[in-house]
Amino acid sequence: MMSCLEKKALEAVSRENLMEMTNEIARFERLSGSEDELAAFKIIEAKMRSYGYTTSLILHDAYISLPVSASLRVVGPKAFDVRCITHSCSASTPPGRVTAEVVWVGDPRRQGVRDLDLRGRFVLLEGLASPDATVWADGRGALGQIHMSYDDHVRDMTVQNVWGSPDDREVARLPRTHVVSISRSDGERIKQLLAEGRVTVHVETKVSTGWTKIPLLECSLSGNDGTGDFLLFSGHVDSWYYGAMDNGSANATMIEVGRILASMKDHLRRGVRICFWSGHSHGRYAGSAYYCDNHWEELDKHCIMHLNTDSTGGRGATNLRRAGVMAETRNVGAWAIGEVMGIPFEGSRIGRNGDQSFWGIGVPSMFVSIAQQPEGGLGWWWHNPADLPDKIDPDNLVRDTRIYALVASRLLLAELLPFDYSATMDEWLEVFSDLQQRAGKRFDLSELSNRAAELKPLIAELQSRRPASSHQATAINRCLMKLGRLLVPVAFTESGRFGQDPALSVPAFPGLHDVVKLAELPTGGDEERFLKVRLVRCKNRVLAALAEAKDVVSCTLALLE
Repeated sequence: MMSCLEKKALEAVSRENLMEMTNEIARFERLSGSEDELAAFKIIEAKMRSYGYTTSLILHDAYISLPVSASLRVVGPKAFDVRCITHSCSASTPPGRVTAEVVWVGDPRRQGVRDLDLRGRFVLLEGLASPDATVWADGRGALGQIHMSYDDHVRDMTVQNVWGSPDDREVARLPRTHVVSISRSDGERIKQLLAEGRVTVHVETKVSTGWTKIPLLECSLSGNDGTGDFLLFSGHVDSWYYGAMDNGSANATMIEVGRILASMKDHLRRGVRICFWSGHSHGRYAGSAYYCDNHWEELDKHCIMHLNTDSTGGRGATNLRRAGVMAETRNVGAWAIGEVMGIPFEGSRIGRNGDQSFWGIGVPSMFVSIAQQPEGGLGWWWHNPADLPDKIDPDNLVRDTRIYALVASRLLLAELLPFDYSATMDEWLEVFSDLQQRAGKRFDLSELSNRAAELKPLIAELQSRRPASSHQATAINRCLMKLGRLLVPVAFTESGRFGQDPALSVPAFPGLHDVVKLAELPTGGDEERFLKVRLVRCKNRVLAALAEAKDVVSCTLALLE
């Protein structure tokens, strides 16, 4: 049930404040590191200071990539120009255009693609430009990619697979291919020519990539329980074009929730850090990755959760059933959406996007964009020049902001952190069962299932306890935070607590998930043996996390006795 203060937070959301700030921020084209972006940051900082926040606005180094220009001309068998754009982190062509034959691929997963000779050629692909597609094309020797949109709107994207600014070893993973995107109708025209014979194109791309100073704004409000714990509430300011929805309206949501929390500061048990990033769109989450690296220890000790917001209030965005959450945070999202909308919330496993830079530390997270179009996606105007204030529905913006206000209020006001790690164990058991079924007798995961089954009732007992004192409440909360530090990294990352995995799609338990590859490999061969060496190590990592989690929960239960 909602407390009186949570109800106050819900009712305090101001439509006028939200639209005023959205329009104010959307006056600027906010390319990462630009003067206009910095102007928007300063407006946000002034507003947050007026609400009583302690603010810190810094400029830090980040590896930023901005598209400059692109051209595409079909030169054979017929000659005509095609409107195109290039993308952040695409490789620039050498001086003058490159000329190459086009090969139709469509979906790289389709049958027969492995037999195609892509070396020195451009591949014509369906769908948005992405790091996954670029890694695939780079690995097969393609010269470049031509992405045909799913409609006639061409969208700016980034194709870098490195998360944040690359280190000295990650530089080698930066894209080598030349990437352009075209409309659906132009793509179909090229496909038709390919059906008739060979097609040759001239392509020219120019991309400005290098180290740039970008802003990062931290706005802090202290809690009252003396622990120093805080909620991290974040979103990016940088944008493609004027970015009214992505991410001006979400910035307005953050500011409005910040105002409401400040009005209740005497009642907040925990503090809040509201962080505004740059480098999201043009540096592959460079701002949040920088913050993770440079505030690692305090995030590890004191961050209770990461709440992210992106693209709130979109016109026609009525689908709120599948917002991204972790199993342990799903109940909080379901409660808030249920209170605001009166609808059931399913949630989906949170994806590797949206400044989710804190999984390695073990910080639980929830949400990126919470409302999508009925058919999916964020609207035809997303990532193109049409993302203007007329794409914001004020009622939807109030709705989304109320959800965020409720989530933040519960996390900061509740005596006990409202995380459900029993649900996490249910999810783990389901994943282990699925992986075992797919691996068959070629790899044994039963020990993982057994340990998760042993841990689940202990967690359930912990979560059922009602503290008799503030000391007991602190002990339970510390245990819940420690569970996140142990369980989140193994379920969501492969590189561990101090690195960043590539900015690619990842399944649950990356690394361990590769047991599914065993079914495709010959029994007793070198490939199978090499893979099993790695899988054993991955399994040991999960077993160790489960064992330590069991010890932590058992010790806490003994302390409560």
